[in-house]
Amino acid sequence: MPAHVVSIHDAHPGGDLAVDLRDVLEALGDAVAKSEWVATLLDCSGEKVQPLCDEVEAARPAGVKLDGARLLAVAEEAGVTNDAILFGYPAGSPDLAKPRHLRAEFLGSDAQLLVESVEGAFFVVAAKEKKLIERVRERFEDVRDEDVEASW
Repeated sequence: MPAHVVSIHDAHPGGDLAVDLRDVLEALGDAVAKSEWVATLLDCSGEKVQPLCDEVEAARPAGVKLDGARLLAVAEEAGVTNDAILFGYPAGSPDLAKPRHLRAEFLGSDAQLLVESVEGAFFVVAAKEKKLIERVRERFEDVRDEDVEASW
């Protein structure tokens, strides 16, 4: 299934990113809660999320599984998201049991969503449903199309 990929660059006047993980997940709407997630990279500020960040680091490349509600709760507690790679799968997907989750394998996997924070400078969102990307475009101001082939 083809994917649609955009990056989000909304910035404050001083140049800092004006978007956090919570904002991105909110833009994706109910798709977040309906999905099962695998976090393969998570580096956020916030004392309450540090244990999960450590767990994700220790579990690489297999990642840590989270349901949508837990991911939303983590995003609510997180401060700045420096780096993150989050795969959203349909509930019960056999791909959830894979021993590793790599962004290069997104297109051929069951994953429907990929949310990535790149060095705290911007977010990348890949979705196999175009309507999810349309929601991102509606929510943010500086949304740029990314070349699917070059992204992987």
